[in-house]
Amino acid sequence: MSSGSNVEGKIVYDDLREWLGYAERLGEVRNVDVPEFISRYRFFFHSCRYTSLGLAACEAMMIGMPVVATATTELATVIRSGVNGYADTNRKALAEAMEALIHDRDLALRWGAAARETALRRFSIDRFVREWSAVLAGVTSTPHGPAA
Repeated sequence: MSSGSNVEGKIVYDDLREWLGYAERLGEVRNVDVPEFISRYRFFFHSCRYTSLGLAACEAMMIGMPVVATATTELATVIRSGVNGYADTNRKALAEAMEALIHDRDLALRWGAAARETALRRFSIDRFVREWSAVLAGVTSTPHGPAA
């Protein structure tokens, strides 16, 4: 791996690309092109270190794509390594998980199905509405029914 690429503990994407043998940069993808573009991949790599829980990781899981991610912030509680994706702070372990997914389509499909199940359970609009409705009902109710 290249030297000097670990900035403040952040896993740098270039290191993993180099380790896996990819030289070309992906660049920006227009929003309208994302579905077709992402369909060519076996996993979503989420390298963010300081975001609470990246929406992109949730979206990838919703479409049945396993997430390989740095085990930081809330994402470490969502990804169950070897079940619905892989999360770690060790870049070699992350690269090995990526390589396994690239070479084993069935593994990617299994982890992706589990990722979708996790996302539907944890991030669906139905869950959001149900839980917020319960919270709001709890704070607007009196012991004898809704507040007037």
